[in-house]
This record gives sequence, structure tokens and C-alpha cells, in this order.
Amino acid sequence: MSKNISALTISALLWLAMVFLHAQTRSTAPKLPGPPSATPAAPALGHQGAAVNVLKAQITGLTLVHSQAVAAVPLEFRVEGLGQCSFRFFVGDDIRGVGVAGAKLPASIPYQFPVGGRFRLTARAMGTDCQGEASTTVTVQGLGDIVIPAPVSALRPAAITVDGAGSCGGIVLEFGDSSAPASLSGNLPQHVTHVYQHGGTYTLTARPTAGSQCNPARTQATVRVSDATAARLPCAAQGIEISHVWASGGNRGNALPIESSGVIVPGERLYVTGRNLGDGPGEVRLVGNFPGGSLRLNPLPNGWKDADVWVEVPAVTGAMDQPVRIEVVTRTACVSNSLALRFKANREERLLPLRMVRTLTCSQASSRNNCISGALEDADVSLWGVHSGSLLSDPTNGRDEYRTDALKNGWVFKRYQWKTRTRTWDPPEGFVAGATRLDRLVVRWEYPPGTNMESIYRLQIYIEGPAGVPFE
Repeated sequence: MSKNISALTISALLWLAMVFLHAQTRSTAPKLPGPPSATPAAPALGHQGAAVNVLKAQITGLTLVHSQAVAAVPLEFRVEGLGQCSFRFFVGDDIRGVGVAGAKLPASIPYQFPVGGRFRLTARAMGTDCQGEASTTVTVQGLGDIVIPAPVSALRPAAITVDGAGSCGGIVLEFGDSSAPASLSGNLPQHVTHVYQHGGTYTLTARPTAGSQCNPARTQATVRVSDATAARLPCAAQGIEISHVWASGGNRGNALPIESSGVIVPGERLYVTGRNLGDGPGEVRLVGNFPGGSLRLNPLPNGWKDADVWVEVPAVTGAMDQPVRIEVVTRTACVSNSLALRFKANREERLLPLRMVRTLTCSQASSRNNCISGALEDADVSLWGVHSGSLLSDPTNGRDEYRTDALKNGWVFKRYQWKTRTRTWDPPEGFVAGATRLDRLVVRWEYPPGTNMESIYRLQIYIEGPAGVPFE
């Protein structure tokens, strides 16, 4: 009997212990968020009796809803999982992503790829109420970015990749310099090499061929090419050449050819055509009898291309009319061939000074006769004369003859005018516009009988020539 009691006692004690442990487990389990009146639930048991955490939302997958991804077409991605979740959505190398707050999983995410290519997408939980992340890789049909690994140096092959997926029916790739574009066929991505002749900044452009339905319509990239001084081709091997000079009336497209040895003047715009002139600004100059041996022409905005250069002849003083040769110096200091032209300098007008006029004959037909030349006074005239008679003199006439010194350095006689003229014939004989010297300039005079028997003249002679150049 005692043995049976002992057995019952032990069984009762064991039962009480299990009840106690079970109560302890229920009292210490975490509670789900909910209203205060909610009754805590018992933990779920796995196949080995372990408790599973069902208190946090969780991301379990990321899928593309559409059957195919196409650039520039709206798409939808599905973030799989359970519960209410805040997460970030990442595309490619984007390290910031797009935040989505409190979405009920599964959730849809709209996205549109601007270019084609292969992209890795990730949905990553954030905060304490959601866990997990999911990724997927998507191939997007269309033209992709232009990729150029740096650095790029002139005269060395640059590796260029046109990214994307699909064929696009062909791609045209422009390199941003004066070279011909490349035509690419086959599936993207495509790989090419290109050699830039000069340093500078270039914009590359990729476009689907005409009629293609490929998106986007173009992609671009900018590359900085460093000068390759050590590797530069010898100037003789670069084929730098100018072939024609055109007179431009103000715009690049409206130009007339200037024949060999044609005349150019300050203020005129010139359009110089040739080849291999470089994509960066160099120098266009006139070689001749200028200070320093040459005259640099002024570049015009956006006026330098590999096959043509647009410049303006500057105003200059101290330069004579002369034959010149025009040439181009590239930014790499290589000099082109030269073409023959004639330079006509800026003009200025001056009064011929008294000191450059010589009296050959001063008529003595009157009682008092004066012919003034070669003097330093009366700076406002080139020569003057006075012939006067005595009271009740007979009528008289005469002729005064002068000669000028020769003008130099392209100066010529232009015009004359009388500052004072009393009983003097006009025009003076022997004045020739355009001449460099007046060998015999004749002023004829006369006066009638009477009480006012006098002839007076003061003559101004004007010359014209290159501005700032001496004429004596």
C-alpha cells in the first residue's frame, strides 16, 4: 500500500512540475503588437519543438512582373514577403536607393530604366520591424551607357564600350572630334577603340540607326583626353594643311573665295579651310613686315574645327601695305603650309606739311610777290602765296610753280582744298590723286586794275596712307 501511495505521490509531483514550467514559458514569451485586450498566443512549435519568431515582417523575394524589360518603358517589380515592412529599393550602383515606408508585403514597385543593359536590383529591409533582403538581375533591352575607362591620352587607343542589350538594328557612335563616326552592328554591348589626335574634352554620342525602335534615342558621355607630348607624332607626319581662304561677310556659311594674292583688310572675317588643323584653338597668323614678324588674327567664337578655322583681321597701326603669307599653327605648335595674300593696312589722312613743298617759280609780275613753302610756320596749310600791286597798277596775272617731296611707305596724294582763294584759278594744275609725288604743281592768279589789286591763296593738300607709318 505504501508503495502505491509513493508512486501516486511521485506522479502528482511530476504533473505539478510540468504545469509550473508550462506556465512559466507562457508568461515570459514576447507579445505581438495589438490592442491591449488581445490575448497572448502560445508559441508555434517546429518539427523539433523549437519556437519560431513570427513577430517580424520579412522580405523573401524580388521578381519582375513583366515578361521582358525594355528601356524607357514603365515596369513593375514585386517584393515578396509577409507583414508590414519598410525597405529600400536599389538599382545598379546606386548606394542610396529609394525608401518605401510601411508597405504591406507582397508589394509592387514601379520603375523605368532610362537605358538598356544588365542591372542588379535589391530590396533591403530597414528598421526593427522588418528583416531580410532579396535581389535579382534584369536584362533590359535597349541602348546603354557609353563607358570609357580613364585615363585617356592623345595618340593612344582608348577602349570604348557602348553598353546595352539586344541589337537595336545597329548603332552609330560619334567620337566628338573631326573623325568619321563608327557604325556598330550585332548585339550590345559593343566594344571599339579610338585614337584622339589632340588633348581636350570630347563628347561622345551613340544613336540607334534610322528607323530603329530602340530606346533611348541617344546616350552621351564626356571624356577628358590629356595631351601626349612625349608620344606626339612629328609635325611632318600629321598632314597639317590649309587649302583655301574665304572672305566671310559675317557668318560662317556665307563666304567668297579669295584668290591667291587677293587683298585682305583689317576688320575682315576670314574662313580658312584645310585638314588636320586640330580640335583645339591654335593660332592663325599673317607672316610679313609686322612688329615681331607676324600679325596674329583674332579667333571668333566656336571658330576652330579640324577642317576649318574662322578668324578676323585685327586693326593694326604701324603696318604697311605688303604681300603676306597666311599660315596656321596648331595647339601642338605644328605649322601648316602658307598661302599668299596682300595686306592693306588701316588708312589715315594727314595734311602735307609746308616743309615737304619746294618753290620752283614765284611769279614776279606784281609789285610785291611772296610764295611761301618749305617753312615751319602756318601748319594748317601746305603752301601759300600773295601778289599785290601798287595804287592804280595795270591788271596783272602770273603763275607760281611748286614741287613736293616724294611720299614713302604707301602714302599717296588724296585731295586738296583752298583755305583762302582770292582771284586764283581752280583747280591747281598738276594735282594727281593717287600719285606719290607732285613734280609740278601750278597755281595761276590774276587781278584787275583798280584800287584792290591783290591775289591771295592758301592751299591745303591732304595725303593718305597706312595708319601709324611715316610718310617722309
